[in-house]
Amino acid sequence: MTLPFSYKRRLESSSGKKELYKHIIFRTIILFILGLICFGYWDPELKYEGEVIGYYGVLQLLAVGYFFASLIMLNTSGRGVALWAAGIMIFYFLIMKFIPVPGYGAGNFSSEGNFNEYISKLVAANIGINWRILLSPYMIPTVSTALLGVLTGYWLQSGNTKEKKALYMLIAAIVLIAAGLIWSLSFPIIKNLWTSSYVLFSGGLTLLLLVLFYWLIDILKYQKWAFFFVVVGSNAITIYMLTHVMSFDNISYFFIYGIRDSLGVAQSLVIALLSSALEWLLLYYLYLNKYFIKL
Repeated sequence: MTLPFSYKRRLESSSGKKELYKHIIFRTIILFILGLICFGYWDPELKYEGEVIGYYGVLQLLAVGYFFASLIMLNTSGRGVALWAAGIMIFYFLIMKFIPVPGYGAGNFSSEGNFNEYISKLVAANIGINWRILLSPYMIPTVSTALLGVLTGYWLQSGNTKEKKALYMLIAAIVLIAAGLIWSLSFPIIKNLWTSSYVLFSGGLTLLLLVLFYWLIDILKYQKWAFFFVVVGSNAITIYMLTHVMSFDNISYFFIYGIRDSLGVAQSLVIALLSSALEWLLLYYLYLNKYFIKL
């Protein structure tokens, strides 16, 4: 959603598109590297739910979506962005629905019989197991998710009144949710496959939340309560990285060690709350001292 705002300033500068392309490539590479550091993907045995993850994680997913969404946005109009988003979702639906998988046939969305899993196994066998998710069709529709954000950013940039912006975003959110539910009758909402129906449904829910906060903060001007989230958002990637390379839970455990037995079943909840508090206090320190780590 922030891309139209960020790129507008950069395009208006004297460097123009050339420097912006360099920035996109640089940011994509950094996000990917941070993702590798975050989960230690140099270890081929690192697993999640029994499966080798490889060179894949949230930041890598973000990097891929960001890279292709940026290229599309810079080389087409708002209408073109919408067509690309729709075209990618339709393409993904077609290959997942109609290309047969040996032993399972076409249109199988089970964990073992879907087309995405079939390609993942081919990649693992012929290129390397660490690439099995990153080079699978799973990554394709993430670009549509990013493009939905770009379209939202375009709308927020428009000269319409805040009330009209909120109203049309609300209508768009309802349409996206409804479209996702209807599409799910043929292409189920499955996050682990990032199905096209999931893109629409999750995009609609996200937009619905945006409308709520936009209405409260920008229209009704209830802003003080949001300071907690402003602090978090100011260094979002920083705290995401820190929570993966250091244990705030262990630090929290130090504070409750003496009373741990008396907490009983509430121990996990107390540790979670203390960890969250420590994370926020660290971010608050960075915020007060104007340390903003951005890409």
